[in-house]
Amino acid sequence: MAYPDFDVFVGKSMRKLEFESDRHSHKDVTLTQQQATGWPSKPTKKGIYIGYLGDNTWRLLVDTRARNAGVILNVENNLGSTTIAPYPPKLFENKGGRFVDASDKLGNAINEQTTSSAVADFNNDGWPDMVVIKYGNMATKNKQFLLFNDKGIKFTTSEVHNIVSDEIGATGNGANVLDYDKDGDIDLLYANERGLWHLFSNNLVQGQSTHFIGFVVGQSPAKKIDQLDAKVTIWACNQMQQTTISNGGNAFSQSLNNQVHFGLGECKSVQKVRVKWRNGEQTELHNLTVNQYHLVK
Repeated sequence: MAYPDFDVFVGKSMRKLEFESDRHSHKDVTLTQQQATGWPSKPTKKGIYIGYLGDNTWRLLVDTRARNAGVILNVENNLGSTTIAPYPPKLFENKGGRFVDASDKLGNAINEQTTSSAVADFNNDGWPDMVVIKYGNMATKNKQFLLFNDKGIKFTTSEVHNIVSDEIGATGNGANVLDYDKDGDIDLLYANERGLWHLFSNNLVQGQSTHFIGFVVGQSPAKKIDQLDAKVTIWACNQMQQTTISNGGNAFSQSLNNQVHFGLGECKSVQKVRVKWRNGEQTELHNLTVNQYHLVK
């Protein structure tokens, strides 16, 4: 669970398990039938109760402040379970300041609950792609969704991306993108509830079929304004791309990443880059080398 502040009681006598480590540390507990024999007549405290009733039958009661997740193996009888409504995500396209539902461009790839998304050009073809984090099934491994942008026409789902969390009992949460190793391809950081946070390295090979250019944006030249809301625009091979430096809007994230990345596809030259800070100051650079990061300040 997210906040493990409960006690664990065993058997008819409600014997409380004692742990040497703090409540938030990982714990493995093994109970025999003899240790857990019986069931209390009336559980009186918040917590988890475990009892052995005989005839290979166990009983588990979870009465805690926050939700718990777990997996029970070797179940012989099931009284039924509830399912989560799908609530698939929606994509809205900005057309002149008005948003239009463009969810059909996602295809039918995602028909379940999701928790967040992150946008970046993961294959450096010049078109922004998406990772969508699913809420997931707590009883299984969870494979996330990677959607490649097909030149703004539609998104194609990748099946070989390896963005998978193995933890049992975890549900997906926030996601963010960054090129942490500065090798020119965008990597992914995403968080689970009740599970690990994962950093996935993108192993795209640069300089073969696709290229990139990156910028590390500093303060404005005169007034030393910080990078928040600075707009970075590039012109390369008769195409214009633009992004804005901002705080990450994802769960558990308040980052300000001043590293800007653009995929260029087969283009091997960048004619111009313009950085405009929020106070109106701007800087321009011309005829830049691709497949590397440039400092702009």
